[in-house]
Amino acid sequence: MKIGALYALLSIITWAIISVITRFCIVYLEANILVFATLQIFSAGVALLLIRKPVTREGWRSGVKYSWLYTILQICRNFFLAAVYLYITSTETSLLINGEIVVTTIFAYIFFKRRPHASNIFGMIVIMVGIVLFIQSLPEAIQLRVSVLMSAVIIASCTRAIVVEKTTIASPNTTTRQKCGISGFTMFWGGIIVMSALTVIAIGEHIFAPGFFDSHPSWFYLPRIEDILHPTTIVSACLTGFMLTSLSTYLYYATLQTATAETFMTFRAFQPMLTYGLESLVAVYAINLKPDLDIKDYILGCVIILGSFLILLMPPRRTKQLEPKQYMTD
Repeated sequence: MKIGALYALLSIITWAIISVITRFCIVYLEANILVFATLQIFSAGVALLLIRKPVTREGWRSGVKYSWLYTILQICRNFFLAAVYLYITSTETSLLINGEIVVTTIFAYIFFKRRPHASNIFGMIVIMVGIVLFIQSLPEAIQLRVSVLMSAVIIASCTRAIVVEKTTIASPNTTTRQKCGISGFTMFWGGIIVMSALTVIAIGEHIFAPGFFDSHPSWFYLPRIEDILHPTTIVSACLTGFMLTSLSTYLYYATLQTATAETFMTFRAFQPMLTYGLESLVAVYAINLKPDLDIKDYILGCVIILGSFLILLMPPRRTKQLEPKQYMTD
């Protein structure tokens, strides 16, 4: 249990660091969102392949099909999450992402027939009330965009959690490094495939419709040839993916094997505060990333965190089924 708690704590710290760095690169280094997210996945795949451990043919066959789905969801999640950073800070995002608790509970009921305890439903209601009020406190011009993007992030992240749990059930004896090897393979090739597609799009725009993306703001996510070849984007994304995204993936699998959902949730509830501390620290020594929050924002943030703790502290529903892993998302 102690090692599980350590993995959970390290996971939260890693996620907080990744979120702050990603927002810095997107907002201040003007990295293209799709290119940055894809290169993160690709370079993380390279790192995971370096630490992989051989897996049996049966384990490979049962795991790789889930891993492809995991990789697709991870790319989608990273893309939508990076897009959110254009509108709100990492701290605000980490508060809103607590909506995963509600969605994954619903998914767990659909896929695994696990009914939530009545007390957990109360905590979920508190979280949703806090999230709705927090979004309403944002500038009206960005409320709809933030809501749509965060919904996409949460759905992708929660679906990924279900995929990981199904993989764990199907191959309970697969080790963390074996899972990293399987994920590294699909992340490596998935990153190459997506980057190839983005490069073709950028070359097509450059040759057949120069300036099209510049004159159509609604298409600004799609990269130009300058975005594909942007040195700062390439270096920052590859370093972040190789050093942090890969570490996050390893800790993610290690936590799933060594800690309960309740242990993970204890640390997960503190992530917004940790992210706020990191953004404030960066603001002291470098560019100001600190969120501009007022008293109402702090109160609503506390409501969302309180809802998370209500689920943690209230007595769980006893069941003979496997313990859910729905809180183990990043």
